[in-house]
Amino acid sequence: MSMIDTNDLAVVVSLIDVSAQRGAIRGDELANVGVLRNKLVNTIQAAQAAAQEESAAEGEVRPELLMEDTDKSKTGKTSKATK
Repeated sequence: MSMIDTNDLAVVVSLIDVSAQRGAIRGDELANVGVLRNKLVNTIQAAQAAAQEESAAEGEVRPELLMEDTDKSKTGKTSKATK
């Protein structure tokens, strides 16, 4: 069995976004779900920053470490992060 990685966390964030857009989450649940979503996004961003720092320290560029931006609140679409 494999471990959960940042890509898995990004999928969960996407599931939360889609569920909220489709009305699958009741109003009284939204605050708790929002808190969880924010924690997941912060964890993903911290992992990305650590991976980029590690990569920069090694003097290499590893595009696979750059993952999709999970904060879709402004555009509603994901965009690739760039260096």
